[in-house]
Amino acid sequence: MVTATLLDPVDPAGAASSDPTGDNVGNATRRMDDPVDEYDDDDPLIVGALATELDPNEGHCWSCFTKLRDDDGAKRPLYPTHEHPLLGVPVCCACNERTEAVEGEVLDAVESQANFDPMACSWCGREGDELAEEYSRMVEGSPYNDLLLCDNCPRAFCVRCVVLSLGGNESAVQQARETIASEGRWECCHCKSTPFLEKVQEAFKALSLVSPEDSSCENVEAKDNKMAALIEQLEMAEERKQYAANRTEGPEMLARRNELEDELVEESTDIDELEDSIDRSLEQYRKHWKDEYTRIYDKITCIQDEMEGLEPGIIEQFYKFREADISSRTAVDANAKLSAEEALNRRDEEDGFNRGEFRGASGYIPSDPNVLKLEPED
Repeated sequence: MVTATLLDPVDPAGAASSDPTGDNVGNATRRMDDPVDEYDDDDPLIVGALATELDPNEGHCWSCFTKLRDDDGAKRPLYPTHEHPLLGVPVCCACNERTEAVEGEVLDAVESQANFDPMACSWCGREGDELAEEYSRMVEGSPYNDLLLCDNCPRAFCVRCVVLSLGGNESAVQQARETIASEGRWECCHCKSTPFLEKVQEAFKALSLVSPEDSSCENVEAKDNKMAALIEQLEMAEERKQYAANRTEGPEMLARRNELEDELVEESTDIDELEDSIDRSLEQYRKHWKDEYTRIYDKITCIQDEMEGLEPGIIEQFYKFREADISSRTAVDANAKLSAEEALNRRDEEDGFNRGEFRGASGYIPSDPNVLKLEPED
């Protein structure tokens, strides 16, 4: 078993973000119909141990804590829920893809009877430097002592997920600390399940047995209302998907870098250390929005399937109409820009300016309009 040292837990009474169901925990309370323009990388298990055990009935991803179901009585889905390929707990599609890849490598190694050195957590799918960066506030040491290797199967689990499997509270941290300190034989939660993991699995099974809301429509009016609601959801999801995609593009990443520089410049006087910290934060930011894009894409696929079930061919019509609408809005924007330029030209002409002419505040006219002269001539 690889060893790691747990830091002392943060005092839960002083950490508002320690409650995974609260408004202060990253994207845990985000809804598909709420703005997704904020980013917070706080993980309730990273900032410190919780005062009480996590609620196994909570409708979030049991890997990244993204909210999957609303808290209202209907428990309406916000994102599609997937079953963890190994542990049978609810996860989002982004975490499901990661863990499926990790489990695929494990099964391939078992089938080929090859020597296998797991480098990723079988619960959250994170590996190597990513583990060290994301969980450094809870685990100290080299990037490769964050994983506990099971002595019964070829899998590994990061310390954070070991704590999660035990309930995520102070008692879980203490159990994990004792396990690490013992340096004896250790079996992962897949080989030797924990009481808390079984609670989460049972809660998920009970939810899966509940019949989904009947999407059939008994009359034309009900079908039209249902379709109108789905079209609105799809339009909103497409906007959210584009928003998430934009967050990882050059201008947005540059703006994020400038924000980080302003935030971190007072915390470090070492330029290299500052750059490393900014680069790590930018990579976490990029991964966050990449995962968000994946979840929204999954949501869009489900909405499309439901719409096609009600009216075959509706998706093609929807995107044709959407493309035409975007084109018309683009044309309007272009016309508005042209009108604004014409208005500015008329104003300049009234003030005695010729097109392309530059003047200083005092009326100075440079000999070369392509050269900005900051100081007046003697």
